[in-house]
Amino acid sequence: MVVDAGHVDIPTIFDAYKKSGDYGTAVEDLLKQAILTLPRAFDDDSSASMTIDVLREMATQAGTGSTQRKQVHTRT
Repeated sequence: MVVDAGHVDIPTIFDAYKKSGDYGTAVEDLLKQAILTLPRAFDDDSSASMTIDVLREMATQAGTGSTQRKQVHTRT
């Protein structure tokens, strides 16, 4: 899934949640993908600050995430 930092909607966030198991991980994964696709900001361009606002709003919409992340169990 490719995330366009300016166009993340609730269904995309929910799909990421279903794959990861908690909202905190889902938002982090989406943010990582979005950061990789951030537009280059030029001196006369305000797109970088607008993009950061979009990412912040995306995290707010998804909630604060769970306080406990999924644990990976390994056998020793």
